[in-house]
Amino acid sequence: MRGAERLVSLLPSVWRPQPDAGGPDFFDLLMATAGRALDDAGIDAGDILTAHWSGFADSALTSAAVARGRAAAREPVLKPGDAGVAAHPYLDDLPRLAALLGAVPWDEPLAARERVEEFRTRLRRLAALAVRGAGTAEALRRA
Repeated sequence: MRGAERLVSLLPSVWRPQPDAGGPDFFDLLMATAGRALDDAGIDAGDILTAHWSGFADSALTSAAVARGRAAAREPVLKPGDAGVAAHPYLDDLPRLAALLGAVPWDEPLAARERVEEFRTRLRRLAALAVRGAGTAEALRRA
């Protein structure tokens, strides 16, 4: 449901515009404008939440599949810092987020194949370079 329709549906029936009332009036324009602002805010909120997901995406600590596998093997629940966290091999969401930095997981040669936590560490380093401005093309040219 679009933002304008959602706003109109929240109004008491006395205040709702009638569909056969003719051309657009001030109220219709107000609802359309406010609805567009709500839609844009929803898109922006989704982008911000996606950006903050990079710290947790594909983590063995939050993976339901890893938790079920460990429970079936009667192993304890993973905690931050456990060796099993770094060994988590599945990369699903994290590479999509890393594409914003132009990074992809290393998978060739097989000996250099990255696991999730190694890739996350490399992304943190790339992000730190970008924040400092040291990883930009201009900075590399100057170096």
